[in-house]
Parts: sequence; C-alpha cells; structure tokens
Amino acid sequence: MLIDATDGENCETVMEFWKNYNLRMAINNIVEAWNDVSKRCLHRVWRKLIPDLICDFKDFEPSAQICEITESCVQLANRLGFEGVEYQDIEDILSCQPDELTTEELQELSVAGEAEGREEDDENQEVPPPPPRQMTTAELSDTLETIEQRLQWLEDNDCNAERSGKTTRSIRACLEPNKQLLYERMRLKNTERDSFHKLKTQARRS
Repeated sequence: MLIDATDGENCETVMEFWKNYNLRMAINNIVEAWNDVSKRCLHRVWRKLIPDLICDFKDFEPSAQICEITESCVQLANRLGFEGVEYQDIEDILSCQPDELTTEELQELSVAGEAEGREEDDENQEVPPPPPRQMTTAELSDTLETIEQRLQWLEDNDCNAERSGKTTRSIRACLEPNKQLLYERMRLKNTERDSFHKLKTQARRS
C-alpha cells in the first residue's frame, strides 16, 4: 500500500501518506496480513505460548528465507527514499530482545492503563455515539451498477484480455455478498408490494 501510494510522479510523500493513513486502511492491512498467516505459522506461535499442548513441533526453516525477507525490507526502504537503510540495520531490529519488565514496571503500566481506561470512559460518556451507517437499496443498486460499468469498460479496453478477465472476476466475486443483499432487499420489496395490492383488491371486492 505504501509503495503504491508513493511510487511514481505526482504521488504522495511518505510523510503525506502517514498523515492520511486512517483506521480503515489499517484494518484492511491487518486483514490482508492475517490471510497470509498459515496454519504452520500459528502452530509455531502457540508452541511459544503453550508448549505443553503443542505436539509434533518442527523448528523453523534455515535462515535462507529470513535473509530473503530482510533483503526485501532493505529494497523497500530504499525505494521509499531511505537510501541509508542497510541490511545490518534490519537485522539489528529483528534481533532486538527487550529486557523483561520488573515487578515495579509492570505495576506502573497497570496503573497507567487503568487511568487511561477511566479517561476513555469519561470521554465516551461525554461524546454521543455516531449514528449507525446506513445504505439504502437505491444507493446499493447504483453503486453496484457503476462498478459493473467500470468493469465492463476495463474488459472492453484492456489489450490484455487475460489480465482484465482475472481482475474483473476477482472483483465480481468480492461483490457477491453485496449483490445477494440487494437481491434479498428487492425480493422483500416485491413481496410487500404484492401483499399490498392483494389486500387492496380484496378490500375493493368486499
């Protein structure tokens, strides 16, 4: 995301990107990262937390993959304008082992956390909750129609049919829950309208 936003002419700087970075973007990053977490990786994590319950544990692969990832981090940093970042800098960060907190430090953190929690509670009581987000059937229909038009334009104008086809199929698959929601709303609306006309007809006959 950072590379896409800052790579090229007339794009944001790194500082501008972080100033515009919001909670929704962070959540999307977390979702994408979580989807890349494998079962094997989770197994290794739980081995550190509850070693008595993890069986058949296999140690991590040799450091070749870590070296490759570290080199990728260096290249990304250089692309973003941090030419001074070197391989050793990333290694130093990854190998950093913080000292364990003392009892006194843990108590201080606990007290600070409780105080911060009380402040947040006070703020929440003073600020009214935001209104729930709403999406009308018309807005949903218009949005899906607009997206479909742009996807059709992409298919019609992209010189690489395989690329555009793969892209549009993926987007349409992601939109299936929204299409299903629209279908259910329209069906409910039609059912209510038919029931109204039926009652109106019966009233006229009587």
